[in-house]
Amino acid sequence: MRYTTEFKLMCVELYRQGKWVKTPKGIKTANFRNKIRTWNRIEQAGGPGALCHKAHYKAWSPEEKLELVSQVNAGQSMMAVACQMETFFGRMKNEMYYGSEKEYTSFKVFAKAVKEYIHYFNKERIQKKTKWMPPEIYRETSTNAI
Repeated sequence: MRYTTEFKLMCVELYRQGKWVKTPKGIKTANFRNKIRTWNRIEQAGGPGALCHKAHYKAWSPEEKLELVSQVNAGQSMMAVACQMETFFGRMKNEMYYGSEKEYTSFKVFAKAVKEYIHYFNKERIQKKTKWMPPEIYRETSTNAI
């Protein structure tokens, strides 16, 4: 179920006062309260704007739009492109955010950490499927082999 940003903020505010919003029909109370606790952590870490739906606050640069369109034009489905993005963001949250929320004392500190993670992800991270090479070197090696 998708909730409006205003509803999420209201739930978080009441939670901070020690009160609970009535659980919507068809949702288990424990699950709904866990969701509110999650919204509270998100709002504390990123401010009220962090509770907006992604499509509402994501400002795509022309370069990002071109990259996505290029991937689709190259034969990848829009779903595959979206799944790759979701996979990356999920991995990033697991590796650098969860469990470290309190280390990010401001949005600037968090934004710097995200930038550093993206650099690491693209230029330093090694894994078996890239033959234990960083992605950038693996791409160069694969291109040169053709």
